[in-house]
Amino acid sequence: MSVLAATATLAPFGRSFELLEGNRQSALAFPETRVSGSAMSPHTRAMIAAAAFAYATGQTVAGVHDHAAGRDLRIGAEARGAHLQGYDGDRSAKFGGTLPELYDGGDKAFVTLEIDGLNAKGYDRGSSSHYSLTITDQIVQLYDHGQAEWFNYSIQSA
Repeated sequence: MSVLAATATLAPFGRSFELLEGNRQSALAFPETRVSGSAMSPHTRAMIAAAAFAYATGQTVAGVHDHAAGRDLRIGAEARGAHLQGYDGDRSAKFGGTLPELYDGGDKAFVTLEIDGLNAKGYDRGSSSHYSLTITDQIVQLYDHGQAEWFNYSIQSA
């Protein structure tokens, strides 16, 4: 009787796979692959940009311009300490919470947000996608790892 067992070896980025058959061992190498979820929705990216800006700068967000869509969005956000409250007027949806967890009432999904000065990173559970961002003046640049693309948002503060 022959024993067949497959064992995945998770070397950095899952590059190898071991196949054990009886007393023989074979190693198969696979090219490095990027593991990520799908792209985040545009309204989630804009909500995160507003929330990160409010947290990082202490300023109240009165509006967001999405450069990719070429339109102004009715999104407001205000942070007090680690707590945030916000509203997306285009979707009639509240969002907010306490760092590092934010809840999007419109999508009924959580987003993590970790602030480090004028940089941030996190994870959108709705799309299973990571993101990172940086804030410069009134601009938030967000990188959506699921889509492998940068998105820019101009923030209007109150």
